[in-house]
Amino acid sequence: MRAKIGSVKRRVITLLTSLVMFVGLLIAPPATAVQGGQLATGDGVVVALVHGRTSIRSFCSGALLLPRLVVTAAHCVIENSQVINFPNSLFVATPGADLNRDAVSTRARVTVVNWVRGFQNISSSIEPNDFAVLVLDKPLGTPVISRLAENSEIRSLQQNRSTVTHLGYGKLSLDKDNDGIPRKLDLRVRPTPLPAPFPSGSTINTVGTSTESICPGDSGGPITARIGNELVLVGVNSGGDTSCVASFRGTNTATGTVASFYQNIIDQGIAAIANSAPAEPQD
Repeated sequence: MRAKIGSVKRRVITLLTSLVMFVGLLIAPPATAVQGGQLATGDGVVVALVHGRTSIRSFCSGALLLPRLVVTAAHCVIENSQVINFPNSLFVATPGADLNRDAVSTRARVTVVNWVRGFQNISSSIEPNDFAVLVLDKPLGTPVISRLAENSEIRSLQQNRSTVTHLGYGKLSLDKDNDGIPRKLDLRVRPTPLPAPFPSGSTINTVGTSTESICPGDSGGPITARIGNELVLVGVNSGGDTSCVASFRGTNTATGTVASFYQNIIDQGIAAIANSAPAEPQD
């Protein structure tokens, strides 16, 4: 939109249009399910975050990166710069679980939360550094993610407007809550990430339609891509201007937080695992 167009009037119109779209992204609410997607039951990547071991509905999603390590959106677990106190503890279900049918004994409890200090989650808008790592008390399974997407690969996805896959346990539409089953959706990447105050290289944006988008509840869910023979984790759902949020219907732009940008937070989680023993097996 910043290319020279030869006319002052057209430049002004283009600039105003860009400003409106950018402001819309900044004030868009955090993501909360995949609307118009396909079933992802049994998928080895996406996990559900639930209040208490026996809950059959997820409030946020996540991605299994290591057997005892999940990455998600910070706003799912942080509020006012503090870890949210979950009265019945925070649990994570096995990857791709149908929450109506899975054995609750297989679910793992979150024991450590690592996030970018300074992240606050004090409003309904997307905030920079919306990324967190959860350490579990026991392994959830063998991850199918090969690795994190590298910076050069992220740039390639953006330049080529490539397709990535969003997964989550979010709402099914504006007026229909999630049914406890994960879903996935392929969307095209926008060529540019969000500008300041978002750190350069920390976000990736995709565009859906009026019937295909992420929704509330998909927050923290994985964004993946096939690169060669590998399934790589691009990032996690953070939020966006989607058709599932009444006040922001229109542009259907979703924002993801790039996982590799926060390698140091992931390393903190790995260190926490190394310093703790898994829970004893349960009958």
